Amino acid sequence: MGKKFFISVLTLLLITSGVYYFYWDNKLKNEETVAKKALNEYLHKERGFSKSDVEKVTFFDDNPLGGENYLYYYAYVVYADEPKNQYVYYITKEREVEFAGYAGYGDPDTMKYENYEELKHEKIEE
Repeated sequence: MGKKFFISVLTLLLITSGVYYFYWDNKLKNEETVAKKALNEYLHKERGFSKSDVEKVTFFDDNPLGGENYLYYYAYVVYADEPKNQYVYYITKEREVEFAGYAGYGDPDTMKYENYEELKHEKIEE
């Protein structure tokens, strides 16, 4: 009786962990797809950047904001005309892209949280 009970519990745990793994894995893959599509639409359709304007996009799957309003993925974007800066964008669950700040390329300790619209206007005025 004890051996059958142990095997039953072990089987149930394995099935439960397998289901959870597949659920989490699929959820992350779906969120990554949504995040990439939302950022692509934001950069190219909403902001009007061409593909040559964007030098590099890197997605990360450890969103420090987390929470219920944001996807697990966020992105660093390097523009061709500013190769020494990387801009950080968070994607909400409503598929809206939010600018978070920018940092010197490869150095997140230099992150500056500024309003992108104000920053853009300052560069235009220079």
